[in-house]
Amino acid sequence: MTLDPIPNTPGRQAIVDIYAEALADLKAILIGVDFTTVAKTRATQKIREIEKHITALKRDNAIWAERYIPKAYKNGFHQDRELLKKYLGNEYTATFSRLQRDAAMLTAQGVMADFNIIADALEQTYVGFIKFSQFTGNKQRIAASIGKGIIEGQSRPQVSKNILDNLRNNTVDGMITVGKVTMNAKAYSDLLARTLSRAAHTEGTVNRCKQDGVDLVIITDTGAVDFCRMYENQIFSISGNSKRFPKLTYRPPYHPNCTHNLSPFISEFADEGEVEIGSQFDKADSDLSSKEMARKYKPLKQVA
Repeated sequence: MTLDPIPNTPGRQAIVDIYAEALADLKAILIGVDFTTVAKTRATQKIREIEKHITALKRDNAIWAERYIPKAYKNGFHQDRELLKKYLGNEYTATFSRLQRDAAMLTAQGVMADFNIIADALEQTYVGFIKFSQFTGNKQRIAASIGKGIIEGQSRPQVSKNILDNLRNNTVDGMITVGKVTMNAKAYSDLLARTLSRAAHTEGTVNRCKQDGVDLVIITDTGAVDFCRMYENQIFSISGNSKRFPKLTYRPPYHPNCTHNLSPFISEFADEGEVEIGSQFDKADSDLSSKEMARKYKPLKQVA
């Protein structure tokens, strides 16, 4: 088993702190207000406050991504400098070119967009709670004015209450829904920071390989028990032109919080045993997504 070459995520605590502060600010907007009874103008004012905080959060997302993601990319670019020095000799250069800086910033922009999805989901959670509270309050007032209970039938009040309680709990816990996943926004920002920083690191390593004419890469061995174990110690071709090794269709990280990485593979410096082990990846799996791989290869049972 090899050590994780990137055990720490640059700026991880910084982004967690950003979201912790944002959640505290958003919760403070709702404290002490019953939005089922408050006037529409007051509710609108609160919504504007939420939108203001979300705009500030997106600005912080941009600052974080532009500061830390290029660092992760650059770390990946220089990760295997000693190996490449040995391979390239006098042709090796440590220069981080303008082209690479542009690539790193482009990666940062993608990360910024991913973090803004969290911000948008937070806005949906908090604004959605206010709007549904107002809607529920209006229904109750209309029902009371005509003396018939809730117009849609007696089962509806409890349904509305359950929805409202769930939305209220989401605002208290800072819960967001992204796709099919519902989790705390601060925890999600931490997960995203770790996963996307590792992806940026991988991007830097792959681009370094391309720059130096190295086509083969090898996936690290971290002792995985999930489907990732099928990639460990396996050798892939970036271009797909190798007759022996499959194309690098999917790169680590293979899933959220994945700890795998890749490095240049120089066949001149490897023994036949390493090459033999690295040739065992089933080429039929090359085009399978992470979800498809997870379905095909069930996790191994860990011994306590």
